[in-house]
Amino acid sequence: GNRKQTRAHQLLNPAPSMAPLAVAFLLVFAVDIVGRACGAHAIDPRYQGHADPAAIVVSGDGLTRMTVLSPVLIRVEQIPPESGDATAPTKPSAFRTATKFDDAPSFSVINRKTTVPQFTSHVLPGGGIAIDTAHISLRYNATARQGAQCGGKTEQHSDVEQAVRTNRYPDGIKNATAESCCHACAQDPECRLFVFALSEIHNNKDCFPLKSAGAPYHHSDRSVTFMASSGTGQISATFDHHGHRDGSWHANQPDTGNLGGTISSWNEVSSKSFSLQPGLLSSAGWVVIDDTETPRFDVTPEQAWAGSGPWAKLPAASRASGYTDKYFLACGIRFSECLSSFANVSGQIPLPPMHTLGTWWSHYETYSAESLERLVMQGFANFSLPLNQINLDVGWHNQIDEKNCEPYNGFAWNASLFPEAQTSFIPRVHGGFGGKTPPLRIGVNTHSFLGVDHCESPPACYQAAAKAAGIDPASLKPVPINLTSFPVQTAFHTSCVDQVGADWMWMDGALARWKGTGAFDNSQNLFFNVYLHDSRSRYTSQRRPFQMARFAGLGQHRYAIGFSGDADATWITLQAEINMTKTSSNVLFSHWSHDIGGFFGDPTSEMYARWAQFGAVSPIWRSHGTKTSERRYWMYDSFDAIKATMYLRVALAPYLYTMNRVAVDTAVGALRPMYYAYPSEHDAYTHDLQYMVGDSLLVRPIAQPSNSSNGEVTVKVWFPPATDWASVFDDDVVVGRGQVADVTSGLADFPLFARVGAVVPLLPYGSRDVTALLSNGTSTVEWAVFSADGTGASGRLYEDDGVSQAYEHARGTWTDVTVSKKQSSNGLTDVTIVTHGTASTPQRQREHRLLFRSGLQGTPQEVTVNGHTAPQGRANKPGWYVVTTDDSTPLLPVGTVVVQTAAANTADPVKITIRN
Repeated sequence: GNRKQTRAHQLLNPAPSMAPLAVAFLLVFAVDIVGRACGAHAIDPRYQGHADPAAIVVSGDGLTRMTVLSPVLIRVEQIPPESGDATAPTKPSAFRTATKFDDAPSFSVINRKTTVPQFTSHVLPGGGIAIDTAHISLRYNATARQGAQCGGKTEQHSDVEQAVRTNRYPDGIKNATAESCCHACAQDPECRLFVFALSEIHNNKDCFPLKSAGAPYHHSDRSVTFMASSGTGQISATFDHHGHRDGSWHANQPDTGNLGGTISSWNEVSSKSFSLQPGLLSSAGWVVIDDTETPRFDVTPEQAWAGSGPWAKLPAASRASGYTDKYFLACGIRFSECLSSFANVSGQIPLPPMHTLGTWWSHYETYSAESLERLVMQGFANFSLPLNQINLDVGWHNQIDEKNCEPYNGFAWNASLFPEAQTSFIPRVHGGFGGKTPPLRIGVNTHSFLGVDHCESPPACYQAAAKAAGIDPASLKPVPINLTSFPVQTAFHTSCVDQVGADWMWMDGALARWKGTGAFDNSQNLFFNVYLHDSRSRYTSQRRPFQMARFAGLGQHRYAIGFSGDADATWITLQAEINMTKTSSNVLFSHWSHDIGGFFGDPTSEMYARWAQFGAVSPIWRSHGTKTSERRYWMYDSFDAIKATMYLRVALAPYLYTMNRVAVDTAVGALRPMYYAYPSEHDAYTHDLQYMVGDSLLVRPIAQPSNSSNGEVTVKVWFPPATDWASVFDDDVVVGRGQVADVTSGLADFPLFARVGAVVPLLPYGSRDVTALLSNGTSTVEWAVFSADGTGASGRLYEDDGVSQAYEHARGTWTDVTVSKKQSSNGLTDVTIVTHGTASTPQRQREHRLLFRSGLQGTPQEVTVNGHTAPQGRANKPGWYVVTTDDSTPLLPVGTVVVQTAAANTADPVKITIRN
C-alpha cells in the first residue's frame, strides 16, 4: 500500500545525534583498542552495507529496490524477472532468477546506514514507485518495460515454435533487425525475452517477442539468437537543477555534461590527448554511478584484515545475470552538496600527515647512503632548502637480475649500498642527516605485483610467503602476490612489508601490470592492494596511513595518496596535470602527487621552475626523474626561482593543512575548480588552467614558455564577481570583478591572488620545515590580511598533532582571526585571535604576526596588544614596523605593516587595535 516517510515516523525511529561517519570513526578507535586487547575480531563499523529499513522502498513487482540515502542521492537496484517456467529443464541458466538485492558494502560505497532524510513514497499503477525528496522526484514505471540493450548477452538454440508468444506479436515480426526486435520487446509489457533469427527462417519472420522459451531448436543447422529483456520498468526523474524541479532525467540518458574526474596515471593515457574519467558532477545536474560489478567488502569477522578490516569478494550478482546496482545523484548546480552526499556513503577524504605538505626529494637513481647524503642532502644544507620527505626508487633493494628473480621488486635492503639500513641509515634520515635538513620521513618503492622472490626478499619473508602460497621454499620459485588470498597477504605484510622499516610504501606499477594478481580485474586488484596497505597501518597503529599508488577507481580517495605515473617532461604534460588535478576533486581524489619536472627527459630550466610553481599550489610537492636525468635544483639556471617557490610551498603549509581539514568535513577538496564557488558563471567552466586553492586563493599556474627576452609570460585570468582580488606577490588589487584580464609574470612569480576579505595563515617565508607549528618550543604563525579599506576580513587555522588518527575523533584546535573596521575619526582597526577546540597535543607557545597586505590607510599612529601599547620596532621582534627593502620577501612587499605579538600560550586570546 501507500507508504509515507513523515516527521512522525522519524520521531518514532530517531536518527542518531551524530553523523554516521563521525560515529563510525569514534567507534573504530575503541574497537581497535578493545579488539587487540581481547584478541577479538570486530569489523570497522565505517563499513555499513545495510541501509536503515526506513530508507528502503521495494516496487510492487519485486524487481526494483530504492534506497533513499540523502535528499540528492538514491540507490536503485534492479533484478530480472523469471523468464518462464522454472521447471523447464532447458531453461538458460542466465535467466533463472536466483538474483537477490545486495547489502554488502562495495569498494565505491562503504556506508549505506545514513541518517534517513525526509521523503514520501507511494505505489504507482502496476507496482511502480514514486519517491519524492526535498530535491528529487524519482519514478519507476513498472508497466513500461525498458527491454535489453541491443547486442547484449545471448543464449542459443531456443525453440521459437514451442515458445509462448506475447499477445501483441503472436506471429512474430517480419523483416526485423536486431535493434527493432529489441525495441519491440521493450515496448511490449508481456515481453520477458526475445529471439532474433540470424537467417531467413520462419517465413522471413526474424523477431519473436516471447513470454517464455521452450525446448532446444535447430533449423537447417542454423541457430537462433536468444536475448533477454531486462524485464524492469522505466525509471525517470525530475530534480532541482537551477530552480525547483526544472531538471529532468530518464534511464540510459547519456551524461553529456559530465565535468570529468581524473585519470588512472600517465602510463595509461597520453597527456597529448586524453579524456578524464567521469566524475560525480555534471552541468546537466545529475550523474549515475554504476556499482553493479564493483567488488564487495565481506564484513563477516571470520577473515578480519589486520584485526578490524573487512576482506573483499566478488559481487554476488553481475550485469550478465540481469542485476544492476546504480546510484542516482542529482544536486543541480549545488556541487558541494553532491560531493558531501557521496562522501557520506563512500567515506571521508582523509587528512594526510602534516609532513606530506612539505617538499619531497625523489629520483630514479641508485644512491647509497653515502652518495645520497653527499650529492643531494649536502646541497639542501648548503642552500638552506626546505625538505620533509625523501623517496627511494628501486635502487634501495638488491636488484638481482637472474632466474626466478625480479630486480624491480624487493623487500631486502641492499647491504652494500645501505649497510645497517634499519639501525643506522633510517635513524639518520629521521634526524635530518645530522642537521643538514629538517627531520625527514622516508618512503621506498616496490613493484609488488611481481610477487616475492628469494633474491630480493629477506629469507623469513620469502619462506613465509611461499608456505602461505603452498610453494616449497626449497624450490626457490617466485611467489605470486595473490592479493585476494588471505594467508598470502597476511604472510606478505607481516614478514615482508612490516620488516622493511620505512615510513611508508610507494606501490609502483601501471594498471596493466596488476592483471592476474587477484580475483578482480586490473584496477580492482590495485585498489584492493592499496586498501590492504592503508588498513593495515590504520588497524595496527594510531598513525595516519598513507601510501602512494595510481588511481584505480571511485572510492580510492579514502586511501591517500595518488601517484600519477611516468610523465613526459613537456609543457603539454604540465598543462594536462594542472587540468586533471583540479577536476580530481570531482571524485573526491584530492591528494595527487606528480613528478615535478616530468619523468622521461629533462625539463628546460624555465619549465622546471614553472613546474615547481605548480607544485607549490598542488596537493603534494615532489620532484622526480628517470635515470641519467638531472633533478638537483641548484644545477639549473632557474634555481633562484625554484628556491623561492620551495619557500612559498612551506609558507602555505598551515593554510593548505587547514583546507585539507575542511575537505575532511565537507568533501570539498583543497584544490577545486572555479565552478564550485561560481556555478552560474560561464567563465567558471572554460578556464581549464585556473582553479581555487581553498576558499581564499585563486591560482593560474604558467604552463607555457616565455616568448620575451626578459622571461615574462602573459596569461588570461578570470576574476570572479562579487569580490576584489589582491596579488599575493605585490600590493596590486584587481577590481575588475567578473572580468578576464591579462596578467604578466616574470620567472620568479605566477598569477596567485587572494580574495579581498581573507586572512591567510602562513609560516614565515624562508622556513624549511612544514611541521614547525608542532614544535614544543615557541613557533610563529603569520596572518596575511587582505582587507579592503572600510571592510573587514577573517580566516582560520586548524592544528592537531599532525601524525595520528586523533583528528577523526575531533581532536584538534581551530584559531579564528577576525579583522573589523570602525569608521570613525580615529580610524580604528580591531583584530581578535581566538583559539578553541580539543587539542591532541599539549598547548604551545605561539607568536602571532599580522601582515596587513592591504586595508590600512597610512602608517599606524598607535598599536595596542591586549590593551598594552606595542612599540614601533623592527622585524621579528614584538611590536610593529613597516617593511622596507631590507626585510621584504616575495610574500612581504615593501610598505606592508607588520604587528607581532610576544610569545604566549596558544589558548590565550589576543586583541590588537590599530589607530591610523
